[in-house]
Amino acid sequence: MAGQSYWGNSGDATHAEIVNPKLAKEIFTKTSWKTLVGRLNGGRYVKTQTMRFGRSIDIGNSSIIQEKSVTEGNEFRMTLMEDLEGMPGGYGDSDVVTGDFTEYKHSKGWINQIDSKAWQLPGRCSQKQAKSVITDPKGDLMAQMTKWTAQEIDYEFVRAALLGASRNLLLSTNGGLGVTLPGASAGQFRSCYHFYVPGTGLVSASRTRATHEAAVATALDTLANSSTYHFGLTEHDKVGNICEQYYKEEATIGGSSYKTIAVVDRALLWRLFARGGDLETLMKYARERAKSNPALNHMDAYDMDGVLYIPYRGIESFRPSTSGGLPVYGCGLDSDPRSYSNSSKIALGMFMGAKSFLRGKDMSWNVTMKQKDHQKGWEYACHWDDGFVRNEWDAKDGRTEMENPHMFIGAWYDAGIGTAIGS
Repeated sequence: MAGQSYWGNSGDATHAEIVNPKLAKEIFTKTSWKTLVGRLNGGRYVKTQTMRFGRSIDIGNSSIIQEKSVTEGNEFRMTLMEDLEGMPGGYGDSDVVTGDFTEYKHSKGWINQIDSKAWQLPGRCSQKQAKSVITDPKGDLMAQMTKWTAQEIDYEFVRAALLGASRNLLLSTNGGLGVTLPGASAGQFRSCYHFYVPGTGLVSASRTRATHEAAVATALDTLANSSTYHFGLTEHDKVGNICEQYYKEEATIGGSSYKTIAVVDRALLWRLFARGGDLETLMKYARERAKSNPALNHMDAYDMDGVLYIPYRGIESFRPSTSGGLPVYGCGLDSDPRSYSNSSKIALGMFMGAKSFLRGKDMSWNVTMKQKDHQKGWEYACHWDDGFVRNEWDAKDGRTEMENPHMFIGAWYDAGIGTAIGS
């Protein structure tokens, strides 16, 4: 590397240097396993199967997240061959009737680097004083950065479910890709193709983004503080029926298959296992030990009729409202979910089958350090390549057809844990 006088990170200031790279695989893997995403997916990757005529189609597996290792460029594509339709093409000596062309739909995923903010460590004199309280400021900062990264991966996962893609893909500023989702303009979010609201049912889905968002907002505006709109046994049964209608493949976690994996607002489970309700009474009689009764311990993951409910507190920051005839998903792209205060009374559930998401990533997690002038302190930042996309298949052959046989979002009114419906 003769003659090289500078080696910096892309987008960094002039004097930034890679001082302490964490080459990664082990750290990124450990970080991922701390996440909801890591536990849901178990590190499984999409596999490619070569079909006749040289066509390669990504088949994937029964995980809800189809992970693709991206080592070149920042985009990858998947193709879905649509099911054949039509009656038999003839009988006996009659000529065979010519049918339609075989049809395909496609889905795209992207990868983009995510950079944390640069966190500061004080200069030498300040560190001496800090060490009287914290023995290893740098080590503690690294542990906090790992925790922050794990949280951020889960938030990007929820954004992809609700908005269509993760923040680093949708955002068009600060190095975001500003990707174009089907039926939308560059950088625009779009709500899940299948969106359920009690009283309305599944909203009338449209590939055209403006039409679809208006329908979702209209449905959300019908929600009110009434037993009609809260989550209970009847709504649980409806959820299962929707999954059976639309999902083509069940999801598998830990070797067990489920009708749907439901990552939900905690309030929904509080209502489903309502204290003093009929379900609780039934379960008390059905279980020998009351302390193992999910009616009493309703914040654990629970399998009910093939629906695996997983409460996740982070989804509460994304509780929706409406503004100008469009849905607004809480903190959305612009606010930090860690500190966002959400007053919405609409609780969400993400109901997912196999292949609900595409995720592109490489197995790296880097830490860079920048010294300030005259070594009067340091800044640390972490970086990794990632990207989530909700998997909605779009026709590219002149049709305007779109489908999502993998997941839907549900929304219910909830007055708050501990507050009776109608109060």
